[in-house]
Amino acid sequence: MKSKINRKDPHSLEDNIDFVELIVRMMTAQVLDIELFADILSSCSNNGIFIKQGYFHDEDFSNYQQKIENRGTPLPVLYSSLTILEKEGIITAMKPGNSISRAKIVYFANPKAIEIHRQKTLRNILLGFDYIIRRHRKSIFKVVITNSDGDENIGTGFLLNSTFSSRSLVITNKHVVIDAVSIRLLCDSDEAESKEILVDKKNDIVFDKHNDIAAITLKDIDSSDALIPNTAPKILDEVVTLGYPAVPRTNDAYLVAHKGEINSFVKDYESKSYFLFSAKTSPGNSGGPIIDKTGRFVGIVTQNFFEENSFKEKGITPYHAGIPASEVVSFIEKKFPSRNRSGGFIRLTHNDSALLQ
Repeated sequence: MKSKINRKDPHSLEDNIDFVELIVRMMTAQVLDIELFADILSSCSNNGIFIKQGYFHDEDFSNYQQKIENRGTPLPVLYSSLTILEKEGIITAMKPGNSISRAKIVYFANPKAIEIHRQKTLRNILLGFDYIIRRHRKSIFKVVITNSDGDENIGTGFLLNSTFSSRSLVITNKHVVIDAVSIRLLCDSDEAESKEILVDKKNDIVFDKHNDIAAITLKDIDSSDALIPNTAPKILDEVVTLGYPAVPRTNDAYLVAHKGEINSFVKDYESKSYFLFSAKTSPGNSGGPIIDKTGRFVGIVTQNFFEENSFKEKGITPYHAGIPASEVVSFIEKKFPSRNRSGGFIRLTHNDSALLQ
């Protein structure tokens, strides 16, 4: 329960992210943690009337931090955290002069706070894509395939979080592995050499009949920091692609990140669902995740929509296309029906929303 402060940089948001999480836990405790809420009420008795209604003054957070840690809270961290939480729509600040707060600002949690708390995406949202990449890069695999001619090609895959599936699964494109004679998975590690996993194509891979999706089953692998899906992205949501494209004049395939946004949701000539996005992709990115600012994957890099004649005659350039995460979810539900259903989708109930109004 304690939110230990990192004294290496007392004003750093990342070094004090546990305290920011404490703020959100306090503001959602009324719905999610009755014992914690009772402890907060007893510790912040001066503002008990407000807190019972879900409203907190800024000193409530620092007072409760003082109680459980017996130390103060850096004020720059407190106020910068409240500013970011408000900007992201996680909390709302009620200004002085209204019927609730006549003297100072009070804060209350929006329904979005419950969703973020349950999905454990707060750190990703507050610390941004740099943190997301550092946190999840070990779950992004270089997929090295050898074909019947002995040639090697590279694609990308990513590990699905264990709270979503009862099996450890690496998701990639069907076209990356379908013609492989041998398959190796390599991922970043703290060791001198990357960890390598050999894949038995016959027994370890399940293909989607309708979409360019394949799932590689693994054993004994930590997926606590792997990716979970976001099945409801929106146009112009910011995203990054992570993958192992071929880079000229380099001696290996390296993990490369590109930033862009979702541009449209479309269907192809076969009525298959895709979305278009603007982040750069290259050969080798196929099968890699498209990740939003919550750290969840919204889709898989699959192909470029391009017609040579359209380019020559009308100058229509390629569009990068991704398979939506919803298609991955549908595939997993069909092929792995025994998955752990306590994870995956997080939706607010009517009671959750009503309590945070």
